[in-house]
Amino acid sequence: MTDLLELSLSVYLHPVAPADYLFEKQYKGRKYLIGPPLSFANDISLHFFGMIKNDVFDRFLKLKVITGHLAKWQGCQEDYYEKHLGRILFSVDSPYKAYHDGCTWFDDHIPLGLGGKIKVGRSNAKAHLKFGDYVDHNVPVTK
Repeated sequence: MTDLLELSLSVYLHPVAPADYLFEKQYKGRKYLIGPPLSFANDISLHFFGMIKNDVFDRFLKLKVITGHLAKWQGCQEDYYEKHLGRILFSVDSPYKAYHDGCTWFDDHIPLGLGGKIKVGRSNAKAHLKFGDYVDHNVPVTK
């Protein structure tokens, strides 16, 4: 943990499908519950709540956590984006969602102004995940 904090890196939490005993007991006959319906609630929210209850964030004040599927609108969507544009990362939850659907959502909802598409689609991830001089596709964003 000390190395993580010294490097100012983030911890990324993302739901994962249950395996082995848990899968056999709870999901074998209900595979449709795996993924978006329950994986966030059973995986991430319980783990994140455990981190809060066990004072992880009080003991490690500089800890940064990225969670998959935690977004929730508070107020006007445009105001939210403007206020938090530097903290939003874009990804597609493959194989549960198609890349086309994620890209359509990105094109329709992320504002081009304020550098929104560049930040959410590229530079925020490079900054938060410490990619440094990682060379990506610096193609101009036009939509």
